[in-house]
Amino acid sequence: MLLTYRKEVEEMINLLRNASNREILPRWGKVNAKQKGDKKGFKDIVTEADTEASKYILDKIRSKFPGSYSEEHKFSDRFQHDLIWQIDPVDGTDEFCEQIADGYACHAALLQKLEDNTFFPVAGIIYLPGVDKLWYNDGSDEVVFVNGGRRVAIPRITRNELNGYVRQVDQDKKLISFYRELGKSLKLKTKVLRRGGAGASISDLLEGKINLIVMNYNYTKEWDLAMAEPIIKARGGFICDLEGNKFTYNRQNSPGKDEPYNLNGYVISIVFKKDEIIPHIPKDLLVDRL
Repeated sequence: MLLTYRKEVEEMINLLRNASNREILPRWGKVNAKQKGDKKGFKDIVTEADTEASKYILDKIRSKFPGSYSEEHKFSDRFQHDLIWQIDPVDGTDEFCEQIADGYACHAALLQKLEDNTFFPVAGIIYLPGVDKLWYNDGSDEVVFVNGGRRVAIPRITRNELNGYVRQVDQDKKLISFYRELGKSLKLKTKVLRRGGAGASISDLLEGKINLIVMNYNYTKEWDLAMAEPIIKARGGFICDLEGNKFTYNRQNSPGKDEPYNLNGYVISIVFKKDEIIPHIPKDLLVDRL
C-alpha cells in the first residue's frame, strides 16, 4: 500500500492559493523586477511577488515542517530533516513580468530524505494562478487536475505527431532544429510550440498541448522539476537530464555556482519513452548560459 500525503498536500494547496491571492495576483502588471545572480553569468529576475509569497508560505509551514525552504529563502536546516517542503512561489518570473497569464506557476514539492541522504519528492503541486489551473499528486497513483475550481478529467495525450516545447521568452534555434530532426527520425510530423516557464510547460504537457519537453539550457534549478516528479511518474512518464540520468533534490549549490542548477538540462515526456529520445540528443545541444 502506497503511503500518501493527502492532508499535507491539501494544506499546501490552500497556502499556494492564499499566497497567490494575497501577494502575487495583486501585483500583476505592477511588479518592480530586480536582477539577481552572478553579474558575469545568467541573471534571474526576482520581484516582490516572489519574495512576499515565499515569506507568507514559509511563515505558515515551517512550524509543522522545519527545514522547509524556497528559492528565495534557503535555510541551512533544510538538510537536517527527513520530510520538508520545497517551494518556488513564482516560477516563470520573466513570464509574470511580461504578463503572460498562462506562462508562470507556483510550485511545491514534498521532499523525503532517502537512505543515501539524498532527497526525492513524494508529492508535488503545480498551480497556475493566472488561469486557475492546478495539478497535484499526493503520493498515490492518481494525478488530480482542477481547472477553474472544478476537478476535471485529465485530457488524453497522443503521439500522432511530435509537439515540442521551447520557452517563448528565451527561444533557441538549435533546439527547434533538434525537434525537427527528431521528428524525422521518429517518422512523425513535428510542431514546435512556444510556451511558458517550467511549471507552465509541464502543465501544458499534462494537458496534451505538447508531448515532449527538452530544456537545453543549463540555467534551470532543481525546484523547476521537483514538484513534477511524482506527477509525471503517476502518469507513466519520465524526467531525466540530457544524458538520461535521474535527478536528486535538495542539493548543495552546483560547484562554483550560487544555486543548485540542473547543469545538464532536462527531458520530460509521458507518451514517448526515454530510449526513443535520449540516443538522438547530440552532445552540442546543451547551451551554457551561466
